[in-house]
Amino acid sequence: MRYVVLIALVSCADTSKLEARVHALEKQMSDLRASCSVQREGSALHGNMDTIRSNAFDTTKCVDISFAADTQFPETVAFDIGRTTLRGNDKIAIREVLGTRKDFAKDGIYLVRGDYTLTTADEAVLGLNVTGGCTSHTERGHVSIKKGSGKFELAVKVAYVGQPHVTFYVNGEGSGGVYFGKGDFLLK
Repeated sequence: MRYVVLIALVSCADTSKLEARVHALEKQMSDLRASCSVQREGSALHGNMDTIRSNAFDTTKCVDISFAADTQFPETVAFDIGRTTLRGNDKIAIREVLGTRKDFAKDGIYLVRGDYTLTTADEAVLGLNVTGGCTSHTERGHVSIKKGSGKFELAVKVAYVGQPHVTFYVNGEGSGGVYFGKGDFLLK
């Protein structure tokens, strides 16, 4: 998909407001591309592409998954590693999952810690997502990274029964990742 942003000529006094608005719109587009990419990836595996197509650009149908910054994660959550779609020598290792619940469940909030190695791109976004529907406000669900290795800590609220995964996103497109979870929350 290609997006075209038209910017009208404005006076110099309006330039900073315009630049701020353009930056905000670019961030929204980036978040939407990542969300839609994840949804297409997940929906293709689960056969509900029509739902994703109808919801993909209607953000009024997205579920707000924001949560308080001071949320505590008192429970250690057991998990298995599922399908892995990493490219080249890229690596993602899930080391620990903590949550507001003992098991994966709708409306639970989960903190995931691990390690990554990115070799196939100079930079990427590392994102924690759950397949199953359109969501918004995932501030703690992604982090920008550079080529190399490092540790990550990501958190997300689960809005749907779906499969959690940590995925590399290069230029807004999924570039391989690791699914993890238990039962209905695990893509094998």
